[in-house]
Amino acid sequence: MEFKLWIKFRIFLYALGFFVFSIGIFGCSLVQHDLTDDPRLQNIANQCYETQKDSLVYEIGCADITNSLIAPRCLTIQALGEPCLPETKEKFYADPEKWEKKMYRCGAASRKKGIDVVSAGTQLKVTKIFSTPGFELNRFWNITVIVQNGELIDKELVLPVYSSANILGPKWFHPSRIYPSDELSVPEPDPQFLEACD
Repeated sequence: MEFKLWIKFRIFLYALGFFVFSIGIFGCSLVQHDLTDDPRLQNIANQCYETQKDSLVYEIGCADITNSLIAPRCLTIQALGEPCLPETKEKFYADPEKWEKKMYRCGAASRKKGIDVVSAGTQLKVTKIFSTPGFELNRFWNITVIVQNGELIDKELVLPVYSSANILGPKWFHPSRIYPSDELSVPEPDPQFLEACD
């Protein structure tokens, strides 16, 4: 009886040791890093950009920048006419449910709810820049903005930058991926989607 108890105790210790080792090796890569105040990113932090195309704002499951391990809902944005999105705001407003179903089928198994269409010229101010865990020890940029004008003024959006099947269409900043050897390659806005405010 004591021998069986000793074996179970040893298995428990091995499992505990493996768990602690795994946390030590991979724990840092599972955490979000707030790089908003890093001086190397000041060319985009707190900067204002204007959208270059009419764009749909929609709700998705997004990266957890609070490290709470609970996937939150957030708003993101994508230019109209990109795959899975209507070509015009009139088409979206004519049948929002149809487009939400199409968006759901195009991305991961996560509900996407269209909120509103914002016009080209909508101003977005960068407020947060995080590096977000990805697969294979890579990390991705996660850039949050606040809408500065129009009907969605003061709404917080996550730009389509990081790699996620929830994010439809092309990325608005490049590079989106951060390799371990290139932790702070500064992302630049794609001019077909964003230009600096006047």
